Formats: sequence, C-alpha cells, structure tokens
Amino acid sequence: MVVAPYWVRLVRTGSTFTASVSSDGAAWTTVGSDTIAMGTGAYVGLALTSHNDAALCTATFTNVSVTGVGFRQDPGPDGIVSIEAESFDAKVDRNGHTWAPTSPAGVSGSALSANPNSGVNQDTGYAANSPRLDYKVNFVKTGVHHVWIRGIGATGSDDSIHAGLNGVESATSDKISSFGTTWTWSRATMDGASATINVASTGVHTLNLWMREDGFVVDKIVISSNANYVPSGTGPAQSPR
Repeated sequence: MVVAPYWVRLVRTGSTFTASVSSDGAAWTTVGSDTIAMGTGAYVGLALTSHNDAALCTATFTNVSVTGVGFRQDPGPDGIVSIEAESFDAKVDRNGHTWAPTSPAGVSGSALSANPNSGVNQDTGYAANSPRLDYKVNFVKTGVHHVWIRGIGATGSDDSIHAGLNGVESATSDKISSFGTTWTWSRATMDGASATINVASTGVHTLNLWMREDGFVVDKIVISSNANYVPSGTGPAQSPR
C-alpha cells in the first residue's frame, strides 16, 4: 500500500530511463530501468493518477529539469566532436570585449571574432578577464583529447586563443597559436606541445574558449581522442546534439 506523501523519480541518461521511489524524498530505491531508442528531441509529460475514484488526488512536482546532452562524441576510433564556433551554448562578454559574428571568405557556416581589435593580449588570468564561449559536449570516451581550432589572424598579434574544460584554465590547452592570414587548423601551443584536455569521466562537460589576442577569428573546433587525427578543409560536419 502506498501512503502519501510518496515520491517517484524518473531519470533519463541517453536512451536509458531509470525509475526510483522514496517515502521521504531523500532516500531513494531504484525499482528498474529500461532502454528505449530516442531521438535528439522528445516531449516530456507529467501525469497524476489515483486508485480511488472517490478521493481527490493532488500532487506537487519538484526538481523538474531538462538538461541538454551537448554535442555528441562519435564512438569511433577517432572520437570526433566537431563544433561550429557560432553554435555556442553560452557567451560571456568581459572588459569591453565580445565574440562577434563575422563571415569572411572560406568560412564554414559563420565565425566569431574577438572584438574590438585594440591590441589586447590576455596571456594569464584569462578565465576571469577574457570573453568566453561555452560548448556542452557529451563525451563517450575518457582520457586525453586533442583540441584543434580552425582560425585566422590578420597579424602576429591577432592569432592565438585559449581553450579549457569546465571553466578551468588549462596549461595543456592554453595559448593555441600558429594560425596564419588564411584559414588554418592548429593544435600547436606556444609551449611547443599539442593542445590537449583530459576528460576524466564520460557524460556532459563544457568546453571553453577564451580570447587571448583580440582580433582573432575562430571558425570551428574539432576534438579527437586520436593523436594522429588531423582535420582538413572546413573539417567534419558539426556533431549532432
């Protein structure tokens, strides 16, 4: 017999749904799970039923949330995640600088420029001071991932950018440079190593880009778990969400 109040929790992770019950809303008991092939979008309905036709049944729904799954990593050997720069999940302006839309020749889709181009170089302390772009990524692989940026810089003072994960500055993926005056794919950092991030767990993480030099234009981001993978042209098509 179910005695009110009673809580039921449904959690979707990918295509797997897990049901739990609780008598106090604090201690939960899993009662089962099921895997259903799902598309990238779904309608969610909340329903209330009563087993007593003579009694009025009321319920309060709390902690209802829908979290986007982010750009989905390909499970293949290269572990590709491909993202158009303009497909950000969040954009944060700082200190009079912003990432502004632009469409120079040869761009894939459109691009973003660190504006205004006033000669600012944010080499350190960028997480707190530089304009930022956020991209949610649903990783299915863990470990070291290589970060490629397709970008362009008009001069040697406009051709670098920082990358990181989950809002944290990273010494292994900052100062990505070696871009030219034409569209260039680069993972080279000023420290001489390839730009990498370490994904500690599968699931949704946030990839961050921060301005290093204003005037830099970013077109596309490609992440790969394969150290030997090299993007070309405009890169692979954007990963599905």
